[in-house]
Amino acid sequence: MTPHHTVRMFCAIILVLGSAFNALAQEGAAPPPPSVSTVEVVTSTTPIERDYPARMIAAHSVLLQAEVGGKIIERAFTEGAFVERGDLLYVIDPESYQIALDQARARVRAAEADLSFAQSEVERNTALAKDNIISPRQLQRLIEQQESALASTQVAMGEEAAAELALRRTRIIAPIAGRMGLTQADVGDLVAANQTPLATLVQWSPIEAQFRPPASDLPLIEAHHAHAPLETSVFLSKSDSDDDASANTDVGHSMMGHTFAGEGVLDFIDSEIAPATDTILMRANIPNLDGRLRPGQFARVRVHISERESLLVPRAAVHQQQDGYLLYIVDESDMVQTRDIKIGDVFGAQRIILEGVENGERVIVSNVAALQEGMQVVPQDKDDEEQAAPSQP
Repeated sequence: MTPHHTVRMFCAIILVLGSAFNALAQEGAAPPPPSVSTVEVVTSTTPIERDYPARMIAAHSVLLQAEVGGKIIERAFTEGAFVERGDLLYVIDPESYQIALDQARARVRAAEADLSFAQSEVERNTALAKDNIISPRQLQRLIEQQESALASTQVAMGEEAAAELALRRTRIIAPIAGRMGLTQADVGDLVAANQTPLATLVQWSPIEAQFRPPASDLPLIEAHHAHAPLETSVFLSKSDSDDDASANTDVGHSMMGHTFAGEGVLDFIDSEIAPATDTILMRANIPNLDGRLRPGQFARVRVHISERESLLVPRAAVHQQQDGYLLYIVDESDMVQTRDIKIGDVFGAQRIILEGVENGERVIVSNVAALQEGMQVVPQDKDDEEQAAPSQP
């Protein structure tokens, strides 16, 4: 082997050893800190609310009955349809009542004629009595006849009014606006006065939501209700409502598994607590203008009691552990800290934090599975990440 070949082989060995040492050095180097998405803890005004199961109750329900007897000759409504106050519902044959009214009016005219004659006799004979042409006793008799004629006229007029009322009652009118139930009497049926039920008319607007909060909530609700009626929202289970028609992204009008169906005000708090359940009856009045709420329907109500300043974090940042909840925090040195927290209510996509963090601190919302206390990380603001991400076509 020549010296030249020896030098070349030596250089090759040096290169191979150098590459091997570089590979070993790279394998032994520490991995870079992981990147995590962070969101700042913010302070915002949030409502103080309470949710309760409720049942919808008709504000008014009227059992319609005939006030006069006779045969039904017309039913002017469709079963299950809405009617307005004053709408015609049934007509009872008015013929006999019209005859009775005509007779009563005739008796009034006869009585008025007798009264007019008696009055003229008194007027004429009063002057004669002054001239002693007739005796005072004769004049007194004429005055008594006038009073009797007046009484007869008043009786006849009362009979006429009663006959008019009976005739009007052959037309059964809706006393309230609402929805008609099934008819229990139809055309051709003979009904008795104040005995035969005809149908039930149920008011739908407004409608009442009745619910029973626990007695422990009463002081808070009553304290704020004393200043002004509390706003109350009603929610229906999604299986009982039209999702497309009722979709609402407003935080105040959202409830998991339910859709917003209306809102009104709390207008009644009972005076006694039920000892068997330690609850108290409350009622909210709901306009229900679109008729989505039905009497007898089960729902949930949300009573808006007041507002407060709250610390908020994304719900994804809150992690449950065996003895409570925690957050992963990035401190000023970009080191991971864990914080035991006390959680409050859900507020849309965020969770209210009652204890454990402060406004402005950075909470981690991603890649938490491999994180440990004291680990170095590379925090990236979640909003910045979303802006940097390429838009979807």
